[in-house]
Amino acid sequence: MGSFLDKPKTEKHERSDSNTETQIRYGMSAMQGWRIDMEDAHTLVTSLPVNAMKSWSFFAVYDGHAGAKVSAEASTRLLNSILDQDYFKNTLANDENMCTECTYDEESFRNAIKNAFLELDAKMMEEDLSSGTTVVCLLITPKHLWFLNCGDSRAIHVRSGPKKENKDEHPIHAEYAATKGSDDVEEPTQVKPPVIDKSDDEVKHFEYPDDHYVYFATADHKPVNPEERQRIENAGGMVLIQRINGALAVSRALGDFDYKRVDNMSQEEQLVSPVPVISKIDRCTENDDYKDSYSIIACDGIYDVINNEGLCDYVTHQLYLDSSLEKISSKMLDSCLYRGSRDNMSAIIVTYGDNAPKVSEEAISIEESNNKLLKERVGDLYQTVPKNNTQVETMCGMLPASKYGSPGMGVHGKRELIKQYVEELAKQEPGTN
Repeated sequence: MGSFLDKPKTEKHERSDSNTETQIRYGMSAMQGWRIDMEDAHTLVTSLPVNAMKSWSFFAVYDGHAGAKVSAEASTRLLNSILDQDYFKNTLANDENMCTECTYDEESFRNAIKNAFLELDAKMMEEDLSSGTTVVCLLITPKHLWFLNCGDSRAIHVRSGPKKENKDEHPIHAEYAATKGSDDVEEPTQVKPPVIDKSDDEVKHFEYPDDHYVYFATADHKPVNPEERQRIENAGGMVLIQRINGALAVSRALGDFDYKRVDNMSQEEQLVSPVPVISKIDRCTENDDYKDSYSIIACDGIYDVINNEGLCDYVTHQLYLDSSLEKISSKMLDSCLYRGSRDNMSAIIVTYGDNAPKVSEEAISIEESNNKLLKERVGDLYQTVPKNNTQVETMCGMLPASKYGSPGMGVHGKRELIKQYVEELAKQEPGTN
């Protein structure tokens, strides 16, 4: 099947941890999926290994392509490259008060991070490492969230606030406002007709006590973006079928050194740039109406099949049902696989203190009640849908997402449950042990 397996590898690598001092908690999950190899990597550090920066955290996802060498190297070396920069090593590391109060010089801070990316990329080029990787990072300080993005992996930051009739009325970050809506993806096609939609099914919806909405998201670096296209063309390349020279689908990355050998041009001017876009967000304070709830850092295998708002709706709902961030991350990957993702998938969920949704017994009760109705509808379909390897998929296409699905993910967010119900029914068939 070319660059894909005959069936996906769904085993997960999961991790979770917390920092009680900073009240940062994370859960992550990674899955190979349909790809022949696992090329993703990640970094998970709840407390930086520098005394003055112990209250800082660093999380990153590296989405490798054409091999896993660069993503693996970057996952162990990028943070060290940042900490080895003069401003971090000889200024911040020697001033705990500056690190705690976040009174650092912003220009020096940004330049140090940029130089860290450039230096690491240059070293890996000297080492002749093949392959490439996109990078998306979250550097958390006591007063700021720093998002570092190089490529088409993406981070979103979710805030909570007082309920409003229209979520779009909530304030969002200016950078996100400029790109909002550009990440829309098509919903999976549903089978029509017939459709199972019993009008007497009393499907309930949990009333969230607060609104949770996407305040910020990093913007993907694609060759078709005007700024990226201009650099590519200035370096003698062209954009064909939305790819650099018809081959590479990302315009910024570490590695990809065959695209970084244009004579008389700096690292920043090459066909593929290793320079990250660095975005700073001020963390909410106790006096703010809005609170920092959680962030998601994930590769494009997630965002290929769900947009920012859909992912926010899904994770928010799951947080009211389960406190395990690694389980929610794992379910997210499964649901994206069922929605059609063909890529490696990695996702990290980071929560901030008590501001993330808390498990609600009411939400759990409503979910259980709705799942009983879903089980009945699966029973109805079981007698009519052919019993083959597409049986569950066909059922998912016949159940209205708005009625029986999970917020954000639709019916594919309930596919594991539907599969379980089908297996239970199969065991009840005559002649089945």
